[in-house]
Amino acid sequence: MKVLPRVRDIRTVSALLTRAEQESLAAGLLDPGAEHLVLASLEMPDGTARTAFAALGHTADGLRAALADNAADALAAVGVIGAPPMATSGPGPDSPAPHGPYRSKGSLQDLLTATRHVANGRHEPLMSAHVLMAAADLADGTLARALTRLGVDPAALSAAAQASAQAGVEPGSR
Repeated sequence: MKVLPRVRDIRTVSALLTRAEQESLAAGLLDPGAEHLVLASLEMPDGTARTAFAALGHTADGLRAALADNAADALAAVGVIGAPPMATSGPGPDSPAPHGPYRSKGSLQDLLTATRHVANGRHEPLMSAHVLMAAADLADGTLARALTRLGVDPAALSAAAQASAQAGVEPGSR
């Protein structure tokens, strides 16, 4: 791999992780998980994940709402009623600032590794759509439950993300 694509991939990973941490903190959670990485991908400037998710009729706010609903259901199942709701909108100016060394849940680390494998396997620079391709393979966990709640078919998510990535690849960048 040439140096410039590597630098671009490093910048993309940095932007994804920064945004994932912001999403996590906005939801009142210290350590971001896979769900926050997907939310981050939906806000990336390349727009490939957002385009793919929109092609299925979904938005980042819809995913946040599904995550909040799942959290409320889980708390109610153990008898916690009336807990403060999770954020259903992204980070804003009043969101807590990140601090200290970067920490994340294993689910984020696993999804990021899978994302890199997807991009490398397709011989493409890392794009936000690659996060969705990797997420489509998740069978369980917080993110998988939220996508199921939204009615997202994993095969359709992967296909939409592949199409969006293909359209987003700059000529000669492969």
